[in-house]
Amino acid sequence: MKEIPELECKIESGALNFTNISQAQSYLREIRKSELKKSELNKTNLEKLKSANTEPIPSESVKPDSSKLEPNKALSSVDKLNLLESLENKSTREGQKILMQKLPQLTLPKERERILSATHSDAFLNGHKGGYNVFG
Repeated sequence: MKEIPELECKIESGALNFTNISQAQSYLREIRKSELKKSELNKTNLEKLKSANTEPIPSESVKPDSSKLEPNKALSSVDKLNLLESLENKSTREGQKILMQKLPQLTLPKERERILSATHSDAFLNGHKGGYNVFG
């Protein structure tokens, strides 16, 4: 709220709920993490190139998709405000879908298993929507 003062008015009016704000914050945190990982990879690759005395191979230029956010670029306050505006008056599930459309390259939740007893467990799996037809 320090960075985006308009956020307080939107919360008070009920246009934004705390769940969607929290989810947006988590996605923004993931963007920062991916930036750090990418910069660490770049440093490591540069060190390897320097030690091998080879020239870097230029990658093909790819035109970025403007409808999606890029995780390797820091978001400005205006970008963050636009992201939050897209979540206004949306349910939690609608907000999740919007965030996944804007940031599809971020990692999915981890697949996990919870032990219920010696013979039973719960499995939490990721997959394409409608892709699991195990019970049908």
